[in-house]
Amino acid sequence: MFESRFGKSRTLNWRGPLLAAAIFAAVFGILLLMAHQNESNTSDMGSSLREDPYGTRLLFDSYERSGYQVKRSQDEDSLADQDAAKTTAFFIGGFSPDFSIAEGKNNRMEDKFRGRLEDFLSRGGRAVLVAHVGKLHSQSQDWEVATSWGDTPPQRGPKWISPDLRAMPADTETMYLNGEAPWLQTDGNWTTLFSGPEGGDAKADRTTHVYMAVRKVGKGELVAVSQEWFLLNEAIKDHPNPVLLDFLTGGRPGIWVDETLHGL
Repeated sequence: MFESRFGKSRTLNWRGPLLAAAIFAAVFGILLLMAHQNESNTSDMGSSLREDPYGTRLLFDSYERSGYQVKRSQDEDSLADQDAAKTTAFFIGGFSPDFSIAEGKNNRMEDKFRGRLEDFLSRGGRAVLVAHVGKLHSQSQDWEVATSWGDTPPQRGPKWISPDLRAMPADTETMYLNGEAPWLQTDGNWTTLFSGPEGGDAKADRTTHVYMAVRKVGKGELVAVSQEWFLLNEAIKDHPNPVLLDFLTGGRPGIWVDETLHGL
């Protein structure tokens, strides 16, 4: 009887470590998969800030390491409480492709968003609008920003474009464009910061598209970026204080970001 009990106990003792090892292996496999996913999000093919929360956090972590005061907000109305003259507000993505033509609730959301932005700009704020889908028009302040995909086929693969040195610092980094990158529709009130030939081949295509631009709005400034791959995560990791990041803030010490727009 004693030998029978001892045998059962030895069996249970053997199964315990085996079960623990199996659990450890499963957890390790999940962590390895997550690490691989993060690595893929920072590849040379670029990363969408809206679709990649890791990359978005990395962007604003870089600002914090560079000495900026970053406020990651979960309350969109808190923008009204910021010192506009010392703050740059980032709005990344935000709405579905059919947002501009939707009725009811979506229209009210757009009106509210535009109202907050107009108030911030009127108080001297600087806003960076990244990949806003469709058109955003302010009648009271007489400005408009829109993105367009046009009727032409997309460029062949990703590419890099150089800054317009008439408006940007001489050592500004090049801008990354995804293979299917929309461009901005701008008028004479906007200053072009980055532009490039439509098809990626300057000799074969003389059509130039604007991908980043800035303009004055009352006491404030509005920067528009047509797509979300404008800065690779790898560039931020290797060089945590790129010139382009400093330029986007306009020398303001505070950064406010509405994380509700991109699911953080």
